[in-house]
Amino acid sequence: MEHGHILNKVGISLTEGYKAQVIDKYSKSLNVNLPISIKDFYRKYANTFECTESFNKILSPEEWYIENDRLVFAEENQGVVLWGVEIARLKEDDPIVQIATSSEPIEWHNEDLVFSTFSLFMMLYNLAMGTFNNLQELDIDNNRLNTIRERAILDIYDNQMRIILIDDIIIAVMLGNDNHHLIANSKDSFDISEYL
Repeated sequence: MEHGHILNKVGISLTEGYKAQVIDKYSKSLNVNLPISIKDFYRKYANTFECTESFNKILSPEEWYIENDRLVFAEENQGVVLWGVEIARLKEDDPIVQIATSSEPIEWHNEDLVFSTFSLFMMLYNLAMGTFNNLQELDIDNNRLNTIRERAILDIYDNQMRIILIDDIIIAVMLGNDNHHLIANSKDSFDISEYL
Protein backbone atom coordinates (compact mmCIF):
# COMPACT_ATOMS: atom_id res chain seq x y z
CA MET A 1 0.00 0.00 0.00
CA GLU A 2 1.20 3.48 -0.81
CA HIS A 3 2.02 5.88 2.06
CA GLY A 4 -0.54 8.50 0.97
CA HIS A 5 -3.41 5.99 0.88
CA ILE A 6 -2.59 4.74 4.38
CA LEU A 7 -2.19 8.24 5.81
CA ASN A 8 -5.54 9.27 4.32
CA LYS A 9 -7.10 6.16 5.90
CA VAL A 10 -6.00 7.28 9.38
CA GLY A 11 -7.24 10.84 8.78
CA ILE A 12 -4.05 12.71 7.91
CA SER A 13 -4.05 15.28 5.13
CA LEU A 14 -0.65 15.50 3.52
CA THR A 15 1.14 18.78 3.08
CA GLU A 16 3.31 19.35 0.04
CA GLY A 17 6.70 17.67 0.29
CA TYR A 18 10.06 19.20 -0.44
CA LYS A 19 10.81 20.45 -3.92
CA ALA A 20 13.24 18.37 -5.99
CA GLN A 21 15.63 21.35 -6.15
CA VAL A 22 15.84 21.46 -2.33
CA ILE A 23 16.46 17.71 -2.06
CA ASP A 24 19.13 17.89 -4.78
CA LYS A 25 20.80 20.94 -3.23
CA TYR A 26 21.31 19.33 0.17
CA SER A 27 22.24 15.89 -1.16
CA LYS A 28 24.88 17.51 -3.39
CA SER A 29 26.20 19.56 -0.45
CA LEU A 30 26.88 16.20 1.29
CA ASN A 31 28.26 14.70 -1.93
CA VAL A 32 25.68 11.89 -2.06
CA ASN A 33 23.31 10.66 -4.76
CA LEU A 34 19.96 9.66 -3.33
CA PRO A 35 18.01 6.62 -4.50
CA ILE A 36 14.48 6.94 -5.83
CA SER A 37 12.88 5.66 -2.58
CA ILE A 38 14.37 8.50 -0.51
CA LYS A 39 13.71 11.16 -3.16
CA ASP A 40 10.07 10.04 -3.54
CA PHE A 41 9.48 10.03 0.21
CA TYR A 42 10.87 13.54 0.66
CA ARG A 43 8.98 14.90 -2.37
CA LYS A 44 5.63 13.48 -1.26
CA TYR A 45 5.48 13.03 2.52
CA ALA A 46 8.42 14.32 4.54
CA ASN A 47 6.98 17.77 5.21
CA THR A 48 3.86 16.60 7.10
CA PHE A 49 4.64 17.53 10.72
CA GLU A 50 2.14 15.12 12.33
CA CYS A 51 3.97 12.20 10.72
CA THR A 52 7.56 13.37 10.71
CA GLU A 53 8.19 15.43 13.85
CA SER A 54 5.47 14.76 16.43
CA PHE A 55 7.53 12.15 18.31
CA ASN A 56 10.72 10.97 16.61
CA LYS A 57 12.09 13.33 13.98
CA ILE A 58 12.57 12.63 10.31
CA LEU A 59 15.13 15.26 9.40
CA SER A 60 14.50 17.88 6.74
CA PRO A 61 17.02 17.92 3.85
CA GLU A 62 18.94 20.84 5.38
CA GLU A 63 19.32 18.82 8.62
CA TRP A 64 20.79 15.70 6.98
CA TYR A 65 24.35 14.89 7.96
CA ILE A 66 27.01 12.23 7.49
CA GLU A 67 28.07 10.13 10.49
CA ASN A 68 30.44 7.16 10.10
CA ASP A 69 29.76 6.83 6.36
CA ARG A 70 25.97 6.95 6.87
CA LEU A 71 23.50 9.55 5.70
CA VAL A 72 21.56 10.30 8.88
CA PHE A 73 17.92 11.10 8.10
CA ALA A 74 16.12 10.58 11.45
CA GLU A 75 16.68 11.01 15.19
CA GLU A 76 14.84 9.62 18.19
CA ASN A 77 12.90 12.14 20.30
CA GLN A 78 15.53 12.18 23.09
CA GLY A 79 18.49 12.34 20.69
CA VAL A 80 19.77 8.90 21.77
CA VAL A 81 19.07 6.92 18.59
CA LEU A 82 19.97 7.72 14.98
CA TRP A 83 18.70 6.19 11.76
CA GLY A 84 20.65 6.34 8.55
CA VAL A 85 21.58 4.65 5.30
CA GLU A 86 25.09 3.49 4.54
CA ILE A 87 26.55 5.74 1.83
CA ALA A 88 27.70 2.70 -0.19
CA ARG A 89 24.09 1.44 -0.29
CA LEU A 90 22.62 4.67 -1.67
CA LYS A 91 23.13 3.22 -5.14
CA GLU A 92 20.34 0.71 -4.36
CA ASP A 93 16.78 1.77 -5.22
CA ASP A 94 15.49 1.01 -1.71
CA PRO A 95 18.39 0.55 0.73
CA ILE A 96 18.28 -1.09 4.16
CA VAL A 97 17.98 1.37 7.06
CA GLN A 98 20.52 1.20 9.88
CA ILE A 99 20.19 2.20 13.54
CA ALA A 100 22.78 3.40 16.08
CA THR A 101 22.93 5.07 19.45
CA SER A 102 24.44 8.54 19.40
CA SER A 103 26.99 7.78 22.15
CA GLU A 104 30.61 7.12 21.23
CA PRO A 105 31.69 4.83 19.80
CA ILE A 106 28.79 4.80 17.38
CA GLU A 107 27.98 1.30 16.19
CA TRP A 108 25.53 0.84 13.34
CA HIS A 109 23.24 -2.19 12.95
CA ASN A 110 20.81 -3.12 10.19
CA GLU A 111 17.12 -2.62 10.83
CA ASP A 112 14.80 -5.24 9.38
CA LEU A 113 13.35 -2.81 6.82
CA VAL A 114 14.24 -1.04 3.60
CA PHE A 115 13.80 2.74 3.49
CA SER A 116 10.33 2.82 1.88
CA THR A 117 8.85 0.46 4.49
CA PHE A 118 10.78 2.00 7.40
CA SER A 119 9.57 5.51 6.52
CA LEU A 120 5.94 4.33 6.65
CA PHE A 121 6.63 2.50 9.92
CA MET A 122 8.13 5.67 11.45
CA MET A 123 5.30 7.91 10.25
CA LEU A 124 2.64 5.62 11.75
CA TYR A 125 4.62 5.29 14.98
CA ASN A 126 4.86 9.09 15.24
CA LEU A 127 1.10 9.39 14.75
CA ALA A 128 0.40 6.81 17.44
CA MET A 129 2.85 8.25 19.96
CA GLY A 130 2.78 11.98 19.31
CA THR A 131 -0.18 13.19 17.26
CA PHE A 132 -3.43 11.48 18.17
CA ASN A 133 -5.09 11.96 21.59
CA ASN A 134 -7.00 8.71 22.09
CA LEU A 135 -4.15 6.60 23.45
CA GLN A 136 -4.95 3.22 24.99
CA GLU A 137 -2.38 0.84 26.47
CA LEU A 138 -2.54 -2.74 27.70
CA ASP A 139 -0.52 -5.91 27.93
CA ILE A 140 -1.57 -8.80 25.70
CA ASP A 141 -0.59 -12.43 25.20
CA ASN A 142 0.23 -14.25 21.95
CA ASN A 143 -3.41 -15.25 21.34
CA ARG A 144 -4.59 -11.64 21.47
CA LEU A 145 -1.68 -10.53 19.29
CA ASN A 146 -2.62 -13.15 16.70
CA THR A 147 -6.28 -12.01 16.80
CA ILE A 148 -5.18 -8.44 16.11
CA ARG A 149 -2.84 -9.53 13.32
CA GLU A 150 -5.63 -11.51 11.64
CA ARG A 151 -7.69 -8.31 11.36
CA ALA A 152 -4.81 -6.13 10.18
CA ILE A 153 -4.83 -4.35 6.86
CA LEU A 154 -1.15 -3.53 7.44
CA ASP A 155 1.40 -5.32 9.66
CA ILE A 156 5.03 -4.17 9.68
CA TYR A 157 7.66 -5.83 11.87
CA ASP A 158 10.89 -4.11 12.81
CA ASN A 159 13.35 -4.85 15.59
CA GLN A 160 11.03 -6.30 18.27
CA MET A 161 8.12 -4.04 17.40
CA ARG A 162 5.09 -4.29 15.15
CA ILE A 163 3.05 -1.48 13.69
CA ILE A 164 -0.42 -2.78 12.86
CA LEU A 165 -3.25 -0.92 11.18
CA ILE A 166 -6.86 -2.00 11.73
CA ASP A 167 -9.46 0.32 10.19
CA ASP A 168 -8.14 3.77 11.22
CA ILE A 169 -6.46 2.56 14.44
CA ILE A 170 -2.67 2.47 14.65
CA ILE A 171 -1.37 -0.18 17.02
CA ALA A 172 2.26 -0.29 18.17
CA VAL A 173 3.18 -3.57 19.83
CA MET A 174 6.43 -3.88 21.78
CA LEU A 175 7.15 -7.59 21.53
CA GLY A 176 8.19 -9.75 24.47
CA ASN A 177 8.52 -13.52 24.69
CA ASP A 178 4.95 -14.42 25.67
CA ASN A 179 3.51 -11.07 26.71
CA HIS A 180 3.53 -7.88 24.69
CA HIS A 181 2.82 -4.22 25.43
CA LEU A 182 0.27 -2.67 23.11
CA ILE A 183 -0.23 1.04 22.47
CA ALA A 184 -3.18 1.95 20.26
CA ASN A 185 -4.23 5.35 19.03
CA SER A 186 -6.55 6.90 16.48
CA LYS A 187 -7.76 10.30 15.40
CA ASP A 188 -11.25 9.30 16.60
CA SER A 189 -12.23 7.66 19.88
CA PHE A 190 -12.41 3.85 19.92
CA ASP A 191 -12.39 0.89 22.31
CA ILE A 192 -9.42 -1.42 21.73
CA SER A 193 -11.19 -4.30 23.48
CA GLU A 194 -13.50 -4.58 20.46
CA TYR A 195 -10.49 -5.64 18.39
CA LEU A 196 -9.10 -8.30 20.75
